[in-house]
Formats: sequence, structure tokens, C-alpha cells
Amino acid sequence: MFYMFQSKCLENCPCDEPKNWRSQSISLTHLEEVEINNFRGRDREMDLVTVALRWAPRLKTMTIK
Repeated sequence: MFYMFQSKCLENCPCDEPKNWRSQSISLTHLEEVEINNFRGRDREMDLVTVALRWAPRLKTMTIK
């Protein structure tokens, strides 16, 4: 049998993703309410809100001040 190995990952390969909290996936299945104080809308704060919405399918209320 002949196997051909790639020396480089293909585009969008999972091993090429950054290893930070933005690329992680966790489950917050019981989270229903979130309150964020002192929100300024900076990049990291917006990213946090975005991933929180993705990770918490039962989220009913999000208060941002």
C-alpha cells in the first residue's frame, strides 16, 4: 500500500486554529441570565457577548450596562 502524506495543512484545517478562548466551544446549557457591567463595546467585549450567545442555548436575558 502506498500512502501520500501532506507536509502542510489544508485551508481551514482545525489544527491551524488559534488556541484561545475565541476558538473554544463550551456548553452553558443551564445559563439563563447574564449581566455585564461597564461594557464599552471593545473588540474583546463584543467577542465575549457573541460566544456567550452561541454557548448558552437557554439564555433568556442578557443585561448590558
